[in-house]
Amino acid sequence: MGTSDIRKKFFNARFPVTTTVQVGRLYHPDLLIEITAMAEIPRERFRRPPG
Repeated sequence: MGTSDIRKKFFNARFPVTTTVQVGRLYHPDLLIEITAMAEIPRERFRRPPG
């Protein structure tokens, strides 16, 4: 399952903007990254996944 498959499961056409980043390594091995995101789906564009 790819990223586009997951998006199609939860969103209708006119998909929201997506940013994908790959980090090969950080400058110190003890460092961690925390990413926080918030999104709003307008009710008319929300689609409940089947099942």
